[in-house]
Amino acid sequence: MLDTGLPPLASNNPLTASGHSHASHVMGQLFYDSRSPEGFDPMERASALGCAAVRMDVLLGFMHKVTLMDGP
Repeated sequence: MLDTGLPPLASNNPLTASGHSHASHVMGQLFYDSRSPEGFDPMERASALGCAAVRMDVLLGFMHKVTLMDGP
């Protein structure tokens, strides 16, 4: 680990909630992109929460198991 003199990264609950919401939107609308079909990118979603992000990296992927099944 490099010692850069910076504090460790801290969790940001509003951004975490935004990420979960976007993941649900991805699944519900069946798209796979960091930009929503409505045209919102991650920086715009952060800005809508009042977060002044300078840079944002996005990981597209799911960390939970999804089970798909046919029929009711």
